[in-house]
Amino acid sequence: MKKLFLIAFGLVIMSGAQAQEDQKTQQSNTSSNSTTMWLGGGINYTSTNGDGIFTLAPSFGMMINENMAIGGTLQLSGGSNTSGWALIPYFRYYMPVTDKFSLYGDAYIAIAGGDNDTTDDNFGSYSAWGIGVSPGVQYWFTPQWSISTTVGRVGYQSSKFENQNDPDTKFNLNVDFTAINFSLLYHF
Repeated sequence: MKKLFLIAFGLVIMSGAQAQEDQKTQQSNTSSNSTTMWLGGGINYTSTNGDGIFTLAPSFGMMINENMAIGGTLQLSGGSNTSGWALIPYFRYYMPVTDKFSLYGDAYIAIAGGDNDTTDDNFGSYSAWGIGVSPGVQYWFTPQWSISTTVGRVGYQSSKFENQNDPDTKFNLNVDFTAINFSLLYHF
């Protein structure tokens, strides 16, 4: 498993180096030259076991040079038996493919909390934190508007419910194509 992870990491680094070389030969990149900041977010609805959870996730970001950006997302979620929040600041590195299309990677730290109103003694109020990386793609359909998506993440997370003595900690490697996150972004 470690060898597979190292090989995948090496391929990501090599593709990033190639993308940098390709960008040097291009005169412009829609993602970095026409705008310096963005506002946007995503909306998500999931239903498990008959309980629906609605999530609203506004975000803000700012380019710090041609390929790097910083930003943050605030996630607010609620359903019939649950409510929660998460604050997710991130560092983003773009790897341009064309003038309108880029791959990127987000390195993030997340803190979260909420309440699960269930009759199960193992749940209730909770707090959590995590750190990790998430791959994504972004497409600019006009100079001011783009759509981005992330799929999966690699990271570490820890959560603690009020009725548990020990926190639940785990290392995640999650590529789940049923949980793709889309965001619509306005660049200015």
